[in-house]
Amino acid sequence: MVKKAVPLALVLILTALITVEATWVYIREFSDASGDIENCPVYADILITGYGFNETHVGFNITVNGNVPLPSSSTYWYGVLIDSDNNPSTGLAHWTLIGVDYLLEAWIDTTTVSTPGAKLYRYVGDGSSWEWSEVSDAEVSASVYGKTVTNDTIELVVGKKYLTPLSGEIGFTIYVSNSSGATCDTAVVASGGEGPVPVPEPALLVAASVVIVSALSLFLIKDKL
Repeated sequence: MVKKAVPLALVLILTALITVEATWVYIREFSDASGDIENCPVYADILITGYGFNETHVGFNITVNGNVPLPSSSTYWYGVLIDSDNNPSTGLAHWTLIGVDYLLEAWIDTTTVSTPGAKLYRYVGDGSSWEWSEVSDAEVSASVYGKTVTNDTIELVVGKKYLTPLSGEIGFTIYVSNSSGATCDTAVVASGGEGPVPVPEPALLVAASVVIVSALSLFLIKDKL
């Protein structure tokens, strides 16, 4: 028996699929109006919000209208209010019609040189109060990179296991605020709009990966009589 040679192009496709699987397996972007801010700098004006997940993490991108300054002359917070159970009746009853269970927040200030600070908070209020408890052991990270211009995007990432309960879909609201107490801009992804967005269970993603890779392997490599 002679084994059929694997075309280089198909090998590259398979490699690319595996690489994507190791980073984000789902990515979606949502646009926000430009110039809808008052008394705030352009780096507080949200243009695009991005969302993605892999087997273990979920991530959110906030692309603004300009360069995020590192360091910043004053403190700015880039937050994601997460409705992890996709139920507006639980958590903080937010004006954007989601029930906020978690707050994932990054910040820049006069000491930020390259990497923003980041924390995850669990909502502990009565549904209307702004009360949070830090999830101190949560695996979170924040970074700044250039999407269209230098340093115009902040990415926040959190481990899925810290968002409990976690339904198959989530809604979220992204905001930018400053140390003067102003909320500069918001962007909403929730039911009734462009959301909610999916968050499959890790086991489902693993199974899907195995099926995809196995199917491609059978197609690419087979014995030829």
